[in-house]
Amino acid sequence: MRWSAALLLAGFLLGSLLPSLGGEVMAASQRQSIFLGDVVISEFRTSSPDSGYDEFVEIFNRTNAPVVMTDWEIRRSSSGGKAYHVYDFPSGFSLEAGQYYLIASSAYSGGVTPDFVLVKDIKVADNGGVALLDGDGEVVDAVGMDLGSKYLEGDPLAPLSGNSYARMDNGCTDTGDNSADFFLQAPSDPQNSTSIPIKCLKVVNVTSTSADDTYQEGDLIEITVQFSSNVNVTGFPTLLLETGTTDQKAIYSNGSGSDILTFNYTVQNGDASDNLDYVDIDALSLNGGSIIGAVGNADLLLAEPGEATSLGENKNIEIDNQLPPRTISFTRYEPPESITNADTLTFLVTFSEPVLMVDITDFAVTGITANVTSCVPVSSSIYKITVSEGDLDGSLENASVGLGFDEGALDIEEAIAEGVPELLPST
Repeated sequence: MRWSAALLLAGFLLGSLLPSLGGEVMAASQRQSIFLGDVVISEFRTSSPDSGYDEFVEIFNRTNAPVVMTDWEIRRSSSGGKAYHVYDFPSGFSLEAGQYYLIASSAYSGGVTPDFVLVKDIKVADNGGVALLDGDGEVVDAVGMDLGSKYLEGDPLAPLSGNSYARMDNGCTDTGDNSADFFLQAPSDPQNSTSIPIKCLKVVNVTSTSADDTYQEGDLIEITVQFSSNVNVTGFPTLLLETGTTDQKAIYSNGSGSDILTFNYTVQNGDASDNLDYVDIDALSLNGGSIIGAVGNADLLLAEPGEATSLGENKNIEIDNQLPPRTISFTRYEPPESITNADTLTFLVTFSEPVLMVDITDFAVTGITANVTSCVPVSSSIYKITVSEGDLDGSLENASVGLGFDEGALDIEEAIAEGVPELLPST
């Protein structure tokens, strides 16, 4: 939201006429032509519900990088188009990525502590306007409540009467139209510089255009990553998928310039999954490229696998390697020491792919007399087995304790094809 080129010189000259706090600014002959800004007015109030001068202006950095605001200022406007100076940001002032800043009048009585309290009232009229200008006098953001306001974007908001106007999506929405960007906030809910930072350009959904089905080696699966706004891509970012023994990467294919990027994954020999998902919240990687939007670099954090908006939650895609699962390892987990006097031992049993029907009856203790008392899945292919009781009560010394399968009771099934596998310990 900047002035058009024809108005830049006029804006500079007007800035030189600014008096001290509260002084009138001479109005230009026409309202400024402005466009989307990086720092915005995210909430403001002209008076309290009881009509007192309980005013504030909150600003917000929509970008994912710090913005230096040396000599920036806030101005207000009457419905008649006259502009007045309200506040100067100090030299060297910087607003961090996703950070808010709250400026309030001397009569402010809200519960959130302002970052700066003016020595007098802000005096934005209920049908006036307010603007944020940079150090060159260019309008970065503006909001108005009357067509006659000097500061306005698109259609004006209705005049305020207590409470406040807040920008949509925690301050992230900025279409250049006040009526579309703001809503009436009742009661007011301002934020200050210590409030939790908000990321505006972020991943909002991961899904797939491929059908819910079982896929095998050589099959192509398209995975889509949706952002909160349009992004431009360079290089070949990747999405790391949980595919069994070896995790595979889905590689960026297309979508630059839109809000949805497509990643392609071709099933490899040995891949397996009972419900395809990415490995963790950091699975999306730039891989030497970039994903950039109007407000800077995108935040690449994903939802937890299996949670809302994740690939695994949105889809039910199975990867079948057409092989029976095998046992990768039996490992002592707790306590890890080979010599111990513990009366309870825990083992991790790891399979090459997801399996079903795993319970305590599938395992047997070797070396001593003891019982398998618990079987808890860590994931669909890793199980935590607890051994206790029997000789582990402390009556034995220098005994070796092992864990294996009870071949007579073994009924573990492959999760994907659900066939009875050939399960033999590899260690």
